[in-house]
Amino acid sequence: MNTYFLVAAGLCAATLFIHVVLGGRMVVPPLLQSQDIGAVPKTIHYGNWHVATIVFLAMTIGFVWAAIYPRGIELAVFGTLVSGAISLWAAILIVMQKQSFRRILHWLFFLLIAAAGTAGLFL
Repeated sequence: MNTYFLVAAGLCAATLFIHVVLGGRMVVPPLLQSQDIGAVPKTIHYGNWHVATIVFLAMTIGFVWAAIYPRGIELAVFGTLVSGAISLWAAILIVMQKQSFRRILHWLFFLLIAAAGTAGLFL
């Protein structure tokens, strides 16, 4: 059993929980209640919120599968690459939008997932 993949899965599950519970309270209601965003962009953003939820769940399952079944290594590779790409894009976006790395923390969660996945691939 690959312990690093299990750590990555746990981090994915924690990120999923934070996304659904905290983000669901802090991000979704203001988005849906906004009068400044048109119906089509609002629907697209709300849909993307749920796409992110699905991706987090799929990554969690993929890392668990790869941890238990070494033949599933491709799922861990995929989860590691996706989490690394999300972390990188989040950091770029934070800089471009002149936001705070301390206020917008999902870059850090995905960096930790990518680090655990990388460790599982190489150790």
